[in-house]
Amino acid sequence: MQPLGTDRGIDATAHASVGHARELIQSAEKLRTRRENANRKRFGRLFKDPKAIEVTITLTDEVMRIHSMREAITIFNHAAKKASVKGFGPFNAFGLKFIRVVAVGLPGVVVKLVHQRVRALSKDLILPAEQNQLAKHLGKRKEEGIRLNINVLGEAVLGQAEADERFKRLIEMIHRPEVDYISVKLSAVVAQMITIDEKGSHAKVCDKLRIIYADADTHGTFINLDMEEFRDLALTVDAFKLILSEPQFLHIHAGIVLQAYLPESHSVFADLVAFAVERNKLKGGTIKIRLVKGANL
Repeated sequence: MQPLGTDRGIDATAHASVGHARELIQSAEKLRTRRENANRKRFGRLFKDPKAIEVTITLTDEVMRIHSMREAITIFNHAAKKASVKGFGPFNAFGLKFIRVVAVGLPGVVVKLVHQRVRALSKDLILPAEQNQLAKHLGKRKEEGIRLNINVLGEAVLGQAEADERFKRLIEMIHRPEVDYISVKLSAVVAQMITIDEKGSHAKVCDKLRIIYADADTHGTFINLDMEEFRDLALTVDAFKLILSEPQFLHIHAGIVLQAYLPESHSVFADLVAFAVERNKLKGGTIKIRLVKGANL
């Protein structure tokens, strides 16, 4: 085989990666339970109906998070109108239509039912954050030689109070002894990341990163910087390089995600490799670059 830098070497690596991925998929298919297969069909149906996705996002991001019962029920009523058999199946579609009828008279019961149903359907996809339950799950995976990347759920935030709450949850997770690998979206812990306010946003991001990396270094937790949108790319990479170049962080092992669908990721990858080589010479710190296809769009 020629060196990895040649086309033939790259092709061989790519083919080997595809082969490993295929093996993992085939192994996973054999291990799935009947309930997991049913869930796969349910979510497959959901993603074929844009209106069903809209309804689901409304239920999880609005109805389940709004404290005002009146507003939650109003939003639920509008969402339930759009529920179809195509996207939700007969049982869930009929259930949403039915509880919409009784929502006015029993708002508390309806909101509680929505919470219970969403949690039940996402049980196989989302791990519980409660320490005992999460520690038990992580312990089982560790026995199997599996290391889990924990992602504290939550997307971009708008208000400072919400950002502070997310940040608090993240730090609490870093402090847990059973957790050693966490993905962090800066848009989920920094309020008002505004593209045109590059200097202000950069300063806020760096302030948060210093706290995150300092705590992670103390507790032996690996931090992987994730991102949601193209607008996050330059800001995240610049902050990542700046903080990891500071003397107190030169020794740590840290990660960052690049989205393969972005043409800019190619040049950013090359820049990060050059940065990693130079940084490693100083104190031995290394970085891990995780490539994802960027499937959200």
